[in-house]
Amino acid sequence: MIESLSSSLSSSSPLPLTKRTLVIPFLIASLLASLAATFHSTQINQFYDSSTQEEGQQHQPQRSPLPTFKASNYESQKRPHLPLKENPSFERNEFTFDSFRVGGDTIDLAPFGLKSDGSAIAIEKSQRKEKPPFELFEDFDLSSRIVGNETWVDLIGYRRDAEFTSLSFYVDKIARKRWLRTTTMDGMEAFVLKYGSELVAENENRTSREQEQQKALQKLLPVRKDYAAKPTHLSCAGGVWLTKTVGNTTFVGNGKKPFKKVPDFDVSLVAKDLAKQLQKVQESCGRRVPESLALRNTKPGIVVEERFTSWENIENDNRGGMEFKVFTIWGRMWLAVHRPGMDGAVAILRRDGTNLKWSGRSDPLPDWIDWPKIVAIAEKSGKNKDMFRTDIFVGIPAGESSLSNSSSKEDRLKSVRYVISESEIHPTEYFHVKGTKEIFDEGGRLWLAGYANGDFYRVVPNTEVPSAFVKHGMLPEDPALER
Repeated sequence: MIESLSSSLSSSSPLPLTKRTLVIPFLIASLLASLAATFHSTQINQFYDSSTQEEGQQHQPQRSPLPTFKASNYESQKRPHLPLKENPSFERNEFTFDSFRVGGDTIDLAPFGLKSDGSAIAIEKSQRKEKPPFELFEDFDLSSRIVGNETWVDLIGYRRDAEFTSLSFYVDKIARKRWLRTTTMDGMEAFVLKYGSELVAENENRTSREQEQQKALQKLLPVRKDYAAKPTHLSCAGGVWLTKTVGNTTFVGNGKKPFKKVPDFDVSLVAKDLAKQLQKVQESCGRRVPESLALRNTKPGIVVEERFTSWENIENDNRGGMEFKVFTIWGRMWLAVHRPGMDGAVAILRRDGTNLKWSGRSDPLPDWIDWPKIVAIAEKSGKNKDMFRTDIFVGIPAGESSLSNSSSKEDRLKSVRYVISESEIHPTEYFHVKGTKEIFDEGGRLWLAGYANGDFYRVVPNTEVPSAFVKHGMLPEDPALER
């Protein structure tokens, strides 16, 4: 293109040498600037382009040292009203919230930035004269980076690049599941919950390490038992294995693929792949979505846990249990993505359990679901955090021996459990669920609103993350090492 530009200039009416010397570099520079701007614009558009998004892709580079994460050095403090460099103004759309009260119902963030009579509505200030009602964990505090014109994607980017060791705790499935056992919140039962370094002693020879880890996993994997096995340091369903036993036959699903009958199934099939996954580092989900520094810093591990299924059809349970990916903003439930089994998103639900009308499916919430319980679990999990996602499974353990399709509906419903599967600080739903850009733009507005009204929260040390995790970069199984 540059050559053709030079050629056309040469063939046109001749210019004085001095002018040609000035014009050609100027035009070339302008062209390059235009190309750069187009490329940048294309990249931004691709953030929301879900139609070409690929499944999770794990790169397998040589492990390189990650940045040293920051430790806590905050003092408990109230954040002043942020002097935003930009005065944000938002247009109301079909997904705009009319009310979103946070901080013990003391502050309504919904009016933030909306226009009224040609001017933006200022968010109300806290009327409380005592200490602010919301306490934000220091490692979730983004105020030092806030300008005032941030979108959901921008705020997610800030969280993705945050350098706190403690943030890895929230995406380290082993640490979270071991920690859940010490709380009143219910988690899924794990048959195997091991970091790679707990399977075999670390060594520099990757081939030898992988082989030894495979042998250790073969001894630990359940035999003739339904389970879900996955690496705890990867995302995008990378390395996930599901097994189902019917009589003497084993069915296996890998990744997001449906169950397939596997004659003469041997656990070495699963153990070999899991050991291979232990050597990987998750750098991106798909081609364009960089993973958080917190996830990339997570110690590799494996979890093998009970596989959930629907209570409605226990004996033909290929679909799996229900999952709700619940988002909280400033401690209050914002929205939940409803995913029953492998059906994908069938609804986006508000805090009151009603459907948000969007371009995808909007199936009604089943009447047997204890919705207030889901809200309570999510808001307890999202406490002290500006934005958080808690994944909750609803169903019964597959292969439950005391139940069958012939069991009464009442007995099956009594066995339904509501358990936390995992949590996420860097959710990427807007990349691979179509028609969600404006929805998440609204989430970004509410998220930003809390920082714009800094007098309703104060920053406090994170007392939720065990000190042993910060010390070791993992949560040891031995209680003696947890101090």
